[in-house]
Amino acid sequence: MRVLMIAPRTDLLYSDAEIQSLMRSGLEITPRIGNVRHEDVLADIDTDEYDAFWFCGHATKDGMVLSDGVLLASELTPMIRNRFNLVVLNTCDSLSTAQMLQNETEAEIIATIIEVPDRLAFQTGVLFARELARSGDVVAAKNAANPGNNRAYVYLAKVAKKKWLNETKAPMAA
Repeated sequence: MRVLMIAPRTDLLYSDAEIQSLMRSGLEITPRIGNVRHEDVLADIDTDEYDAFWFCGHATKDGMVLSDGVLLASELTPMIRNRFNLVVLNTCDSLSTAQMLQNETEAEIIATIIEVPDRLAFQTGVLFARELARSGDVVAAKNAANPGNNRAYVYLAKVAKKKWLNETKAPMAA
């Protein structure tokens, strides 16, 4: 599975370990790490085709925190739409962004619903990536990586979008 990993430099203690572990997970990772700006993410999504978009870092209820500010969920949505089958938001409190992505894209989404301690986010991300590389099954990988008494991570299934046809009604026969 080809993964675009976005990991801006943060104060998270386990971020470097998470990045290194993801790169050794068996997934085909293309990293964007360090000083990551909005224009970098926009450029990366058009340089190659990926199966998954993986974000490691901080988030707010409005979106993902990059080096140059928050990448709003409304800005991220068109970047994801029709490009990625899976989105992993290994951040704190990414549920509102995940719900927007689920409503407006056809991607499967793994996200957090509360603040997650850095060490737990690191462990969950690494275990999820390893199992995903082994099985290729998003739900199985999420279930294998879930913390005990999990109330931090959520899986949002892809929703097939209906394509409406402009149909005209045939006149009723008398």
